[in-house]
Amino acid sequence: MESKNIQNLSDLRRRKEILKLEMKVTQQAIRNTTKQAENRLKDRLIKGVLIPIGAGGLASLLFQQKEGVQEHRPSWLAFLKQLVDKIDERFSEQQEAKKE
Repeated sequence: MESKNIQNLSDLRRRKEILKLEMKVTQQAIRNTTKQAENRLKDRLIKGVLIPIGAGGLASLLFQQKEGVQEHRPSWLAFLKQLVDKIDERFSEQQEAKKE
């Protein structure tokens, strides 16, 4: 940025053009930053919240449908049931620890 004083009209016009360009660059940088933040937020929301909720809901639905048919349950489904039970157990322990 120039620190000299404006002496005439041509200096003023030149300074005006420089300021316009600086404003344009600043606006582009702000738009770019907000777009990146929005994309990161969407990514974290999808990966951190929606996918786990969807997977948990799907697993819960499968377990409820297969609850009475223990001998015909595929091994992967039994594994998922054990996994969800273990996660629920850990989550319950953490919730109880926070209450105390």
